[in-house]
Amino acid sequence: MNAVKTLLILLGTYLCCINFSFALDLALVKENLLNKTKEISELNIETEDVVVENKMFNNQSYVFIIANISGYTDRTIVGASFSCINILHSDKVIFAFCSNGNMQIQTKGDFWTLENKSEEFGYEESYRNESYYTFRLINDIFYLHQYSQKYFYYDRFCGRFDDRLISFDIFYRQPRDDPKKENLIPLDSINDEFFSKLTELCYKAGHCKEVDWEVVNERKLKDFSESCE
Repeated sequence: MNAVKTLLILLGTYLCCINFSFALDLALVKENLLNKTKEISELNIETEDVVVENKMFNNQSYVFIIANISGYTDRTIVGASFSCINILHSDKVIFAFCSNGNMQIQTKGDFWTLENKSEEFGYEESYRNESYYTFRLINDIFYLHQYSQKYFYYDRFCGRFDDRLISFDIFYRQPRDDPKKENLIPLDSINDEFFSKLTELCYKAGHCKEVDWEVVNERKLKDFSESCE
């Protein structure tokens, strides 16, 4: 009886140490991610936030850590935001990605989507860009399922973003571009350069179209005569 009791105590101590060790590792990952986000963004920071979400896929735990910061640059007083994400599985970082904008995730079944919304202010034109990166778990590996973007224009006359789209493009969709699943794109191969390549291929294939700026400008001129209410 004493031997069993001793074994249970040792087991409890061991599990406690594992949990404590993981908590320390997670805290370190959060701190490192936030520091990395600050360094890459080059923003004068006004706000910062780190979000941690634990999600289950196929009875396995994945930890999503997102660092969002906002501020402004030395070149302009216009506000900006920047985000980085890490995904942990089995105590290892399996995905790391950073971008202008504010990130959040949505999950459903074997799918998860990284949503990134950014505002781009220029001397002539300004936009709100919404990017969506959807991944699907297949045989315990996440693969890119869809990559798309929406653009909305900034109404300088009213000082706000218009809710009507300038463009909506699906740069990649696995059932469309790889229906036989012969060239699936794994999560660990994703980066900015690869997304640029997918964008270029979409235009070449005719799935994506350039923005008709004449139509956009006609809409803007019409809006100038309307109320900003």
